[in-house]
Amino acid sequence: MTEQPTEEAMFRALYWSQYRQGSATCRHASVGEPYQFVTKGLEVRAQHSVRRIDALVIRRSVAKGDSLWAVEIKVTAADLRHELAQPEKTATWAQYVDAFYFLVPTSLLDLALAEVPAGYGVMVGTIGVHYGHVDIKRRAKKNPNPIPLPLDTWRRITAKLGEHQIEKIDAARRAARESVAHLKQVPDA
Repeated sequence: MTEQPTEEAMFRALYWSQYRQGSATCRHASVGEPYQFVTKGLEVRAQHSVRRIDALVIRRSVAKGDSLWAVEIKVTAADLRHELAQPEKTATWAQYVDAFYFLVPTSLLDLALAEVPAGYGVMVGTIGVHYGHVDIKRRAKKNPNPIPLPLDTWRRITAKLGEHQIEKIDAARRAARESVAHLKQVPDA
């Protein structure tokens, strides 16, 4: 039996797909100041300036280097179109990450491929089988110079991931480096 495509189910599919590859996925990462004070004439008011992303993928790769992916999960056509109508929301996160993706269920794949702007990637999630699976259908353009994430953002992400997840990723990365180093030392027969 296949689950209905909910944001939660799609996140699980992304999480487990990335987990199998040794990457960490943080749900609802946010960047920005909770309140920014704006002066307009004599009036001073607080303006909410935090941008939240549905998932932040921290990819650790010895061969390709580390990278950050922002992922917006959209499960309805209306939600996808609403997000695309507000490009400033995605632009905020796009400046901090190496790649920005939209994750959609199979039923929205054609729409996403047609309407998601060039430069942004499109993933499709299949749910209900072995925690789900995610495939990249259109690769995102790599951001050549992402802005480093602010320290307070990293602190929130680390708190959500937990030290255990971070240690597991670092251990896997060290093991991969050692394996590559060992292969380089083995003489050809």
